[in-house]
Amino acid sequence: MKKYFVYLFLFITSTSLANAQIKKETSVKKNEAIKKPALKSFLGNIKDSLITSVDQAKKIIDNPLVVLDENKNSYNIISFGIIYKKLGYNIDPKSGKEYKVFTYSLTRYTDNPIPEKWRKLIREVIVSEEELIFTDIYVKDKQGKFYLAPSLKIILR
Repeated sequence: MKKYFVYLFLFITSTSLANAQIKKETSVKKNEAIKKPALKSFLGNIKDSLITSVDQAKKIIDNPLVVLDENKNSYNIISFGIIYKKLGYNIDPKSGKEYKVFTYSLTRYTDNPIPEKWRKLIREVIVSEEELIFTDIYVKDKQGKFYLAPSLKIILR
């Protein structure tokens, strides 16, 4: 009787080990390259970065942010950030001389274009030597895939 249990045990373990050695096909192939589209960010007619006048920047800020690929397909913008490099002045306590300093502030937006109260504020306070950087632009295509679009920089002169 013990002989039958030993044979039964050996049979079960050998078949389970044999099943463990069978490779199962997966739907995802290893090292399959995921092709990311070549995206470009636009604000009005501005692409990538631009050195412009304060007056031109005041007009540009009213345009919505747009992301397109090489086939001119547009992408839905999920969110983006604006970094504002603001010019300020400090006074050296020892010499009493005034010198330039820059401060940075970042605000995230999900509305496109940005809300009117923020556009109005930007139009009122921007001056020469400052910068507006549209960054961390997250977009979604028609298939529901998410991408990070390139940043857009506006330098005021």
